[in-house]
Amino acid sequence: MRPREADSTEFNPGTPHRVIFKLRELKGVDELGGTMRLGSWPCRLVEDSFACRAYGAREIAERHRHRYEFNREYEKTLIAAGLRITGETPDQTYVEICELADHPWYLGCQFHPEFKSKPMHPHPLFTAFIEPLTRTVCGGCRRRKSRYSAVPIDYSAFDPGQPLVLIAGPCVIESEEHVHRMARGIREAVGQWGGPPGLPSFVFKASFDKANRSSGATYRGPGLKEACASWPA
Repeated sequence: MRPREADSTEFNPGTPHRVIFKLRELKGVDELGGTMRLGSWPCRLVEDSFACRAYGAREIAERHRHRYEFNREYEKTLIAAGLRITGETPDQTYVEICELADHPWYLGCQFHPEFKSKPMHPHPLFTAFIEPLTRTVCGGCRRRKSRYSAVPIDYSAFDPGQPLVLIAGPCVIESEEHVHRMARGIREAVGQWGGPPGLPSFVFKASFDKANRSSGATYRGPGLKEACASWPA
């Protein structure tokens, strides 16, 4: 297999090497309906992996929302090239996590860790990713720790001549109270940042119409007019 021929059928349906393909192809199902992998799925982790150290556990459960999966026909080829499969479903049907062992911290996951992450309680994979980044890039520089920070933050790594902006907010607006509660929480977190004066500012973002829902009956948002009326000052 030549690397330039490997592809996902999402981008190249005619690729001769379908390393990533649709769930319906894995199952041998022709109809599209019911082939999105949704909800919480169990995952078994390999010991001495980035993932296992991040979670501090061998058995986890994470949420999914996707149609494409890793084609395990190419597993041996990729492992021989240095890829590690460090997370899979207990029945060994689905690959959930892959890593590169000789990298400071390289991890790819099939699930959505952001579904279980909160501003004050970040997902363990996010925390584990940022920690070696601050250690490797910033070395022994001056550090200050905020009570809102999962890891120490080295502000000398930022260009003092450039503004530091946090873009944050809910995925979709649920109500006026929801918008204002989220905005207050983000403003408070920014106020407790503990960095140089004036850093950072923040941009509040949220969707007023989230169209990529798995069901037409699912709540999509209040619409543009109602969203603008509820927007925080």
